Amino acid sequence: MRKSFVTIIICLISTLLLAGCGAAADSDRKDKPENVEENTEEAEDDSKDGEIPEKKEDENVSTEDVTITDVSWNYGSYEEFSENNSDATEVYFTLSNGDTITKQVPLGTYVEGKEELDLDGDGEDEVVIHQYFSNTAAEYDVVTVFKLRGGNVEEIFPVEDIPELMEDVADTVIKPLDKEGYPGYMLDVTTYQKDEADVSVKYHALLAWNNGSWEEIEDTEATGQTDTAEEETIPEYFIYVKSPDGYANLRTGPGTEYDVICQIPTGDSMEVYRETATDKKGNQWLKVAYWHPYGQTQGEGSDDPGVTETGWIAESQVE
Repeated sequence: MRKSFVTIIICLISTLLLAGCGAAADSDRKDKPENVEENTEEAEDDSKDGEIPEKKEDENVSTEDVTITDVSWNYGSYEEFSENNSDATEVYFTLSNGDTITKQVPLGTYVEGKEELDLDGDGEDEVVIHQYFSNTAAEYDVVTVFKLRGGNVEEIFPVEDIPELMEDVADTVIKPLDKEGYPGYMLDVTTYQKDEADVSVKYHALLAWNNGSWEEIEDTEATGQTDTAEEETIPEYFIYVKSPDGYANLRTGPGTEYDVICQIPTGDSMEVYRETATDKKGNQWLKVAYWHPYGQTQGEGSDDPGVTETGWIAESQVE
């Protein structure tokens, strides 16, 4: 009887001990997931804390301080260009952040130089690339204008919203503009068409930057001259050289700073194509076509037909 009681007591104690161990194990199993979850949240927070400064730093990077430090192109001379004119003419813009941006100008044009002008009136200069092009119709001073925006170099002239400037090469002269509400410069652009030996103006306009785009300006608004409607109706006519020097220079543009195409003897005639211009000194120039013989090869019995030259002549040298 006593032995049975002892046995019962021992069984009860063993049962209680096993129950306590199981509870402890359950307690441990319940605690561990909670601890792991807390550690995971802390790790994720640490990871986020580490990314925030980098993100803020990227957002704070500004391109406003980036400037153009140098401009160059891939041909050093006209001879080199002529030998390789099947290749595109490239212009290289070096930025202050170390980047170099490459832009192409019209194929077949030679880069003569560059200048910096504020053509849009925003207080910052644009880069004007001056180019040269010639064909059987005329010689062209071609202009391409680039602007630095947000660390990127963008072409703002010529533009697709003026189709006449995308279809043909445009002879472009930058002129001062004194008109309220506009920047201090305008672009005098002309394209030409040729019908056999006859060369005429296809498109002509004065363009100025206004509210984010180029806008055509009337001649009277830009120059203060009288209405040119009557002049536009004058048909083509002939004029003759009358110069005390015995000749007059036919030039590539309206001014003595332009190259001489040829010298026209006194008494020779030219055909006027109704286009005039005023140079920096206030002198008037006429756009003309002149049939020019090839030196001494032209004469009686010669098969040399000569050539028609198109250019500008001072009005003071003709009658």
